Amino acid sequence: MKVLAFTDAPTFPTGVGHQLHNIIKYGFDATDRWVVVHPPRSPRAGETKNVVIGNTPVKLINSVRGYADDPAFVMKVVEDEKPDVLVIFTDPWAYYPFMQQLSYWIIERNLPLVYYHVWDNFPAPLYNIPFWHTCNEVIGISMKSTINVQLAKEYVDAYEITMYRDPEVFYLPHAVEPNVFKRMDRKKAREFVRGLVGDRMFDDSVIWLYNNRNISRKNLMDTIYAFLVYMLKNYRKHHLLIIKSDPVVPVGTDIPVFLADINSFFNYRDIDLREHIVFISNDEVFNNGGFSREEIALLYNGADVVLQLSSNEGFGIASLEASLCGTPVVATMTGGIADQYSLYEMDYEVANGSDEDIICKIYEEAHRQVLNQYLDMLRQNGKDPESAPRKNHMMRMVKPYRHYQGSPATPYILDDRVPIRDVFPKFDEALALRNREDYEKLYEESVEYITMHFDVEVLGKEFKKSLNRAIKNNQKTTRQVVVL
Repeated sequence: MKVLAFTDAPTFPTGVGHQLHNIIKYGFDATDRWVVVHPPRSPRAGETKNVVIGNTPVKLINSVRGYADDPAFVMKVVEDEKPDVLVIFTDPWAYYPFMQQLSYWIIERNLPLVYYHVWDNFPAPLYNIPFWHTCNEVIGISMKSTINVQLAKEYVDAYEITMYRDPEVFYLPHAVEPNVFKRMDRKKAREFVRGLVGDRMFDDSVIWLYNNRNISRKNLMDTIYAFLVYMLKNYRKHHLLIIKSDPVVPVGTDIPVFLADINSFFNYRDIDLREHIVFISNDEVFNNGGFSREEIALLYNGADVVLQLSSNEGFGIASLEASLCGTPVVATMTGGIADQYSLYEMDYEVANGSDEDIICKIYEEAHRQVLNQYLDMLRQNGKDPESAPRKNHMMRMVKPYRHYQGSPATPYILDDRVPIRDVFPKFDEALALRNREDYEKLYEESVEYITMHFDVEVLGKEFKKSLNRAIKNNQKTTRQVVVL
């Protein structure tokens, strides 16, 4: 099988890159071939590099701009490579130019298309219907992602909208390698962290870690502000926030400017915030000096708390990785983060959200169906989900308030923001977790829950099945009108 994917390269230090690495390593072999068109990591458009993931040869192609924003470049790659199937994997907005300009071209050539779906909130974004129905298969990375596409399909059926394809939709979450992300020697991990941050860290420093991108929905500025207020309320200990992210990114903000102004405000009161915040750059622009998975695992092990207060999160793999390392996580109850805490609780409520009960009920009904289908998939892969715990105890969840956001490419999405006053008790719980008498039991149950429900081998095998199914079913497709 030859696969052409538009996504992050499997060598990139991003969540998407790590997941693509897992998919290829655990689902494919030397008889397969992947070609990955990725966002520019050098000024040389079209530059190629060959790597091997597991036993599978992978050709990396540097895009002109974006993931697939240049139609002429994309069409040439497709025609040159002659893939059996196309795969797209990242946020829907990133493919807006691609689908707007090339959806009919893909359909006209009857190319099988699979989308690994990244979206996490409701209401279901119906404006993506033409995009989803250009696909043969849509794979949801979170419960909400999957439910959104299913609700959109119901809308298409109810209004008898004629589309070109009727995609198969199923849930297949991200996964982590437990042999990489695991508890390590705490002293060694702290020494590794000290080697990164230098004399800003003391033996008794409380280390907080933000390991995420600098984009608006990750709420980095809110995270920094919550940390600062909490630190000032708990000044008897030295607190250090390590931000593993890029300080300035076009789709994010200029964090150094934010910190400089905030520091000027506090410095007037004899508090120098530079002693409490340090950046470790991902170098997302040209992908230089990225961390290995083993180094990221050491970073988690050296931290006291990992923060993931995103307002939208397709999955948020850092929470799962940190949990396997035994490090407490404080996170927003949103998107795939909620799945990592528990697939079974169906908690779609928000803070003081009794007025939104009707929305919760719509999603909870669909949730049961998606969950049962996924549990059947696990059983078919030789796993026994009934024997495993049903919750990840390493995570301390904060219920959000909902606010609408929008842009021309994504007209609406609900933003799950957490009030700071609700975050502080979870900070306290997280810091106390390692000192609890039942910590070992809670950690072991969390590992069981994660390894049962987020298995890399299941991810790889089921992904390959989806691609094979798309190729096979595409041969039976009859031509119809596409409603755009």
